[in-house]
Amino acid sequence: MASTTNTRHLLITGSPGVGKTTLLCRLCELVKKTYPDIVCNGFYTKEVREHGFRIGFDVISIDQIQQQRSELARIDKYSHGGCRHPRIGQYNVFVENFEQIAIPILNSIQPPCICFIDEIGKMELFSEKFKQIIHSIIEQDNIILVATIPIKPVAFVDRIRIRRDCQLLTVTKENRGSNLEIDLLAKIKHSYDIQYVRVQQVNTGIQRHAVIGQGWQTCNNLTSGASALPCDQTLGLSCYSNFSCQCASTMYWDRNYLICQTKKLYTDICDGNFYCNETLNLICPTVPNTCNCPTFSSDYTCDCQPNWFYDGIRCVNRKSINGTCPGSYACDIYTPLVCAYGVCTW
Repeated sequence: MASTTNTRHLLITGSPGVGKTTLLCRLCELVKKTYPDIVCNGFYTKEVREHGFRIGFDVISIDQIQQQRSELARIDKYSHGGCRHPRIGQYNVFVENFEQIAIPILNSIQPPCICFIDEIGKMELFSEKFKQIIHSIIEQDNIILVATIPIKPVAFVDRIRIRRDCQLLTVTKENRGSNLEIDLLAKIKHSYDIQYVRVQQVNTGIQRHAVIGQGWQTCNNLTSGASALPCDQTLGLSCYSNFSCQCASTMYWDRNYLICQTKKLYTDICDGNFYCNETLNLICPTVPNTCNCPTFSSDYTCDCQPNWFYDGIRCVNRKSINGTCPGSYACDIYTPLVCAYGVCTW
């Protein structure tokens, strides 16, 4: 597994039956055994079998002292009569049962904490409450998310999968084992320590030369000779030519934690345009909480304005005739053009 310094959440994927749930549960037990002071919370799902045949799944809290368990899904023969339920394949999904267990667990999480979730999958995503809480957990400082996700595309999951603060691990029969668990334990502890120390630093330095209300504190710009205190660089602040402490252009001022944070990227959650990296042509649209390109779709997926496309870094204009292209989606839609042999043409 490649080392990634700017990630803190761990997403575990792999083919069905390869051992994703087993790995997540072992990691949870390792954390609790090795670092008993770290709080762990969350849930996992478990197959339910009868006479050797799988009849469904249960959702189970990881708290073994006050463990909770409920039916998540069952085949028709074992489903509750008289009620219609969402279906995934042959299974009826009991959304209310799932929410009765999962939602109180996730709502009770308080940082610092490691949150274990098995899984963020199609069955669980029938719950809108669950989706909202997942977004909140991912954005919350001092919480590390360790979750299993399906290997096949799922729109909601894919938007999490590509986040810069999430590291993806694909479990195979070849790489699973004790060495993998030890490596992941070290990665999780490292991410936890970084988050904990950073938030502690913010809390202890919260009053030092930070933004006051809607304005900026004055500072001593070296070229001016002005008599004022320097800016607190530990909060990401620098003294600009207008003699005020400000964040860099690629950062925004986080009013909750009073620190400069990196501006949001493609598909990241936002509350206003100033959160998004405008140098990449990103804005925060009226669709709630998503960094979008200059127009937006009717769901939570980032999109570019007409005749623009996302090139993997930013929104850019579609190419005109003879422009190089990776696919027809990069060519002018008004002409219209198609991409042939790497070039936009008629």
